[in-house]
Amino acid sequence: MALGFVQPLSEDEDLEDTGYEYFKDLVWRLFCESMDYFGESWFTMHDLMHDLACSVAGKEYCIVSLEEENVNERSRHVSFGNSSREMGSTLLKATKVRSFVGKMFWDLDLSTGGALFSNFKSLRMLDLSGLDIKKLPHSIGNLKHLKALYLSGNKDLLKLPSSLSRLQLLETLDLKRCTNLRTLPSKTNRLVSLKHLLIDGCDKLDYMPRGLWKLTRLQKLSWFIVGRTTGKNVGRLSELNGLNKLRGELKFFGLQNATVEKGSTYLKDKLNLKSLVLEWRGRGGEDETVLECLQPHPNLEKLRVIGYPGSKMSSWLSSITNLSELILKDFANCQHLPPLHQLCSLKFIRLSRLEALENVSETEMQEELVSGKSTTIFFPSLKQLCINDCPNLKRWWKGDVGEASNTHLPCFPCLSHLAIEHCPNLTTMPLFPSVKTLKLKNTSSKPFQETMKLKMTKIEAPSSSTLHPLPKLESLEIDEVKDLDSLSSLHQLYSLRVMTLSRLEALENVSETEMQEELVSGKSTTIFLPTLETLCTIDCPNLKGWWKGDVGEASNLHLPCFPCLLHLAIEHCPNLTIKPLFPSVKALKLKNTSLKPFQETMKLKITKIEAPSSSTLHPLSKLVYLEIDKVKDLHSLQEEFLQNLTSLQMLVIRECINLTSMPKGMHRLFSLIYLKIIDCPQLSKRCQRDTGLDWPNIAHIRRIQIEEGGIVQTREDLYE
Repeated sequence: MALGFVQPLSEDEDLEDTGYEYFKDLVWRLFCESMDYFGESWFTMHDLMHDLACSVAGKEYCIVSLEEENVNERSRHVSFGNSSREMGSTLLKATKVRSFVGKMFWDLDLSTGGALFSNFKSLRMLDLSGLDIKKLPHSIGNLKHLKALYLSGNKDLLKLPSSLSRLQLLETLDLKRCTNLRTLPSKTNRLVSLKHLLIDGCDKLDYMPRGLWKLTRLQKLSWFIVGRTTGKNVGRLSELNGLNKLRGELKFFGLQNATVEKGSTYLKDKLNLKSLVLEWRGRGGEDETVLECLQPHPNLEKLRVIGYPGSKMSSWLSSITNLSELILKDFANCQHLPPLHQLCSLKFIRLSRLEALENVSETEMQEELVSGKSTTIFFPSLKQLCINDCPNLKRWWKGDVGEASNTHLPCFPCLSHLAIEHCPNLTTMPLFPSVKTLKLKNTSSKPFQETMKLKMTKIEAPSSSTLHPLPKLESLEIDEVKDLDSLSSLHQLYSLRVMTLSRLEALENVSETEMQEELVSGKSTTIFLPTLETLCTIDCPNLKGWWKGDVGEASNLHLPCFPCLLHLAIEHCPNLTIKPLFPSVKALKLKNTSLKPFQETMKLKITKIEAPSSSTLHPLSKLVYLEIDKVKDLHSLQEEFLQNLTSLQMLVIRECINLTSMPKGMHRLFSLIYLKIIDCPQLSKRCQRDTGLDWPNIAHIRRIQIEEGGIVQTREDLYE
């Protein structure tokens, strides 16, 4: 665009919109290729297209490198490669250069740079990004045709020369990540053609210059810093009044320093603004008024408010009808929010560290219910909801919902991801029957339990065609939920793939039902949770069994099985003795727990399992990794069990003080390539090379590591 190659298709169309259409067409035609770079999308020209472009450009385009210096008077576009030498005198002869790119690591000498700016009078685009420039020469103001100036990443650049304001045709000024830049030129308002002022990452910038409102063509202003100081050169929020062409994202910093006139509207007319960030870093004198004056246009799609110290959130939040993403973070005094259920386009909500928040909505539940329906569908587009560190949050709605039946609680019909963390008092909220991933940490289990009890046939949503609760749930993580003593209808989660239960002190049984209720009549072995692949049970000291009640001396043939479980970890659950069997697991970790579930699984006759995936006659024949840590009831590894472990590749035994020997059957584990023994005094002694009684049983293993008292020996050490 700076070189004039892009022309608008009509008088009313912005050049940027035309350029975007050009670019999309180039991508569609594979002229440019997309690549991911540190989470951002970048585009590169295909090698063949690049060679073709260079061929067509001829001598008008050149790349200066150490090997050659091919710049001449015909050169129009010059680029310095990463290995380029210092700019030579030949470059000064190229007086008709239109674009100049000096890439990272190019050694720019300031004295020569001054000559460069004086010589290149036809320059339209100048890229000096990442060159460690400390100071720009005053002569840069002589580049009267310059339209784009890129200075991003020059971390030592402290200020810009005042002559910069003479660049009347400048449209793009990129100062991103100039982290030590403290001020913009006081006469920045003279850059009347400026469309893009990019200052994100300029962390030490103190304020915006006065007169910014004169830049009426400005479309992109990445940051707006409200200064702490006052003076004739310091701009205030009123500078925004003339900038109605702003588009994309705008971030405000230092709003605690803002002073406004009540009734002012600085953003309401900016209909092309799509994303807005409002950040306070302390408390000011007019915080609620400032927020009221920053009401955006209803076209806004993303809103993030950080550090707001006011006690009341502005009511305009309910009127942003196109809002799809809302993030509210670090509110110290706000007790409730305006109604959000009216925002039908909202897809993502994050409420983080709202310390005083007691209820999400300032209205009562009945006001948000749709008359004539037993269950209300609201937030029709919401897909992700994250609430964390809201210690005083008690409920979603204002007031007490009493003993309202779960069939009368509103539902999130499309919610697929829900995370509630460190909200210990949150007991009432809308139900979430369509969720796919659920994380509960240090919060009440009541909303989850209410959703599990929900009769799906009563949900008035097109996708609810099943009788089972949470039919789409794939990942469940419950951590530090103090009031959870059991889970209801867990065996009916037919889509569950990953489940983690950790630090549940009150949990005595995973399921609230007895085992017989979960058995399928007519089958000798019940298969449930058919899609579960990963199960972790960690730090549940009172967990005794999977089911409520005593299963007695039930044969392992009648214990339910996880048919597809691949990864199982049981840690610090010393009383857990009964659980479903896991014959197909590939990775198993047992730490400070009973060995009984493992032993029961090893005894299982796989032929009795009525599952398509059970094609082998031996349990745990797929086991690749086995770690046994602090298992006190492990006295020996029985040979009849070992013969099933035909796929085992890695065995780790840690602090099993009662395990005194390795069985002779170890030499038949031909797949075992790594054995690690840690702090098992008697076992370590028996596994020493030549002198150890068990050495013949393990000598075939490729790598052996024995660690005792901090001293580590490997197999290579043992051969020396």
